[in-house]
Amino acid sequence: MVIYECPGFLRVVFDADAEYFSFEWEDFSISLAEIKKAHKAALSAAVAKACFRYVAQCARARDSLLPEVVFWWRSEWVPKLIAAGVSRIVTVVPSSTLATLSNRDWQRELQDGIEIINVASFEAALAALGAS
Repeated sequence: MVIYECPGFLRVVFDADAEYFSFEWEDFSISLAEIKKAHKAALSAAVAKACFRYVAQCARARDSLLPEVVFWWRSEWVPKLIAAGVSRIVTVVPSSTLATLSNRDWQRELQDGIEIINVASFEAALAALGAS
């Protein structure tokens, strides 16, 4: 089930069978307004479904997150994720060098409270979800 979509940038999907949310990234240069909509929609659905298993599929992502997106993530959103019960995000790492550097930026903000597991493939991400 599609929870949110910003064509060309990000699609958030809930897989009811495997019980996880997938953030399918194409381009990290999404606006702050759009990223807020995406994350609020995903967290609302996660709370409603009592499912806090997140996969960030970043393998195809390009570009980098805007500084204001990373600031918002750190200052406002990470505390809300932790309070809601998100304790782990499994990330399929980007193949783009620029996107990989940007990926590290947002992950650095999760050092206290949310475990990050970086994997090379979607199959490995699903396996990591099963290891919870």
